[in-house]
Amino acid sequence: MALLAGKVALVSSAAAGVGRATALKFAAEGARVMVSDVETGGGEETAALIRARGGEACFLRADVSVAADVQALVAATVAAYGRLDCACNNASIEGTIAPFIEQTEANFDRIIAVNLKGTFLCLQAEITQMLAQGGDGGPSSICPRSPG
Repeated sequence: MALLAGKVALVSSAAAGVGRATALKFAAEGARVMVSDVETGGGEETAALIRARGGEACFLRADVSVAADVQALVAATVAAYGRLDCACNNASIEGTIAPFIEQTEANFDRIIAVNLKGTFLCLQAEITQMLAQGGDGGPSSICPRSPG
């Protein structure tokens, strides 16, 4: 029996790379997966890959730095699958690569918004949902974002 049979997982930044691999692994272990990213094409492709392999997946475009997007993402996960059991908050950016003294405040603000605020917003919404379901929302349910 698959490790996550009957579970529902949410994976942010799942259009490619580590996020895609994580979403595929959750699905391979039996989870139904909500795939999310700001990049629609890759996100839809990840969901299609999961379905092509016999899994269940939906895609929703969401910017994790926007509270309304995160709330909508968790709500869409519950609407599609009835619950949320685990999540991988994978979204992160490195911003513009340049010498430190050439960095802009806007670049810094965007990095902080996605990498820190995004993780905060996701965890808050996910744990709230898990607690409402009667779960503990504890660390066994949440995988923090992977390094950039």
